[in-house]
Amino acid sequence: MITTYQGGSRAINRWAKARRAAACISAAFAVILALALTPAAKVQAASDDGRMDRIDAFIKVMGFDVMLESMVISARNAPNMLGMNAKGFGKAWTLQVDQIFAPEGLNAEAREILGATIPDEELNHAAAFYASDLGQRLVVAENEAHMKGGSATLDRGQEIVAKLLAEGSPRLEYFSRLMLATGLEDTAVRSVVELRVRFLTAASDAGITRDRLDPDRLRAQMMAQQGKLRRAIKLQTLATSAYTYRDFSDEEVLAYAEELESPQMRRVYELLNAVQFELAAERYEKIARRLADMQPPQDL
Repeated sequence: MITTYQGGSRAINRWAKARRAAACISAAFAVILALALTPAAKVQAASDDGRMDRIDAFIKVMGFDVMLESMVISARNAPNMLGMNAKGFGKAWTLQVDQIFAPEGLNAEAREILGATIPDEELNHAAAFYASDLGQRLVVAENEAHMKGGSATLDRGQEIVAKLLAEGSPRLEYFSRLMLATGLEDTAVRSVVELRVRFLTAASDAGITRDRLDPDRLRAQMMAQQGKLRRAIKLQTLATSAYTYRDFSDEEVLAYAEELESPQMRRVYELLNAVQFELAAERYEKIARRLADMQPPQDL
């Protein structure tokens, strides 16, 4: 995602540079330049009229659209990072966040990035798995978990984890393999830190805080506490997995872990994590600037 997902990040960086450069030239030359600067995308694939249709189908079949849509849930609580009560802003704040994190915009950008970066081999491999019977049942369960969340889900998940521990169930090992295969633990730690830094720095630049914040110093301070954050994320993810996959057999969870450990799926999740971060980071900066118009400066 950030440094952990170097492959995905490099692809996203190439796409971003191409898009910035393309904004300065004609539409026809923009297409040529974007292709030239994104070697991860195959030119012959990009010329395929059906490729973007496959990208659209892939986003939907694996539930990535729902994953993106769920980002708005945590974004609504962003003022809490500044010591402000998000609920105190009322409906005006919710409307602002919902506008910035509108599903249509998220999907359109994700479609654009994936269309320029994901190779056909990985696209076809992941789409085939998630279109299978097991894959579709997993997507339904994961979509529910993304959109539901909350303390009730975590509490139920923790109860399941406690029971699995008492039984000596192998499922806990399988859940750990899921986290490792998708890079979820490292990605979550670095993304939480980086999104906070981006949001707080943008808020500082917008005048919400009385003192200007140094992003490098802020990032270093947060990373110094990463051990505690990592443990919290691991426990939360374990509980979430226990709840999400509660209706799947041990054999099915193991099969899922083995699939995610394949080289193709690892590369897919490298890219998806990088895409998710790219979209979230830009929007967290936007909502920080919007917040400046709604709240007087704070002593932070």
